[in-house]
Order: sequence, then structure tokens, then C-alpha cells
Amino acid sequence: MALVDPTGSVVFFISYEGTFTAVGGPANGLLSTDIGVAEHGGTPVGFSLQLIGVGTSYADFSWSAAPNTFGAVNAGQTFVPVPASLLLLGSSLLGLGALGWRRKRG
Repeated sequence: MALVDPTGSVVFFISYEGTFTAVGGPANGLLSTDIGVAEHGGTPVGFSLQLIGVGTSYADFSWSAAPNTFGAVNAGQTFVPVPASLLLLGSSLLGLGALGWRRKRG
């Protein structure tokens, strides 16, 4: 599966049960990253491979076979909201950094 951003750049190119090189499409020529989890003959009907865990980014989650949650957030996956105060602090620091950079150049 290739996740492609609005500019056409590949964000993720993942596969399961091995890797392969894409032929065609935005991921053309890229080698997939195996997620390291597979569905074996013993996987119950109605299960799928999905991300589980708690966090704010891809690295916070792990792949697992779990009951299918088609059209909904994966069971066992919780997104932790970033507090608005941290977002404000981050944008303020970026603004100050840009202001300082302009003063040095101008």
C-alpha cells in the first residue's frame, strides 16, 4: 500500500509477508517496507492487520492482527491530542526564530 500526499510524494510504501518493488504509479521503483506482521492460516475470519497503541505519530503504534474495524478507528488505537498550549508555544517559537533570522539578514 502506498500513502501519497497531495503533491504526489510517497509518504509510506508498506507491505506484509515480504517486500517488493513497485511497478507503476507514484511508488514506481520504490522497495516496500514489510510491516513485520502476517496473517497465517490460523488468523480468524473477520481479522485484519492494523495499527494499535497510544500516541500521536506512526512511530507510537505497532502492527497487529485484530478484529476488523472497517470504517472506524482501530480497536486498541488511541490518538493522544496535542495540547493547544504546546501548539501555540511551538508556533510562537517558530515565529521568533524567523524574526531573528530576518534581523540578522536584513
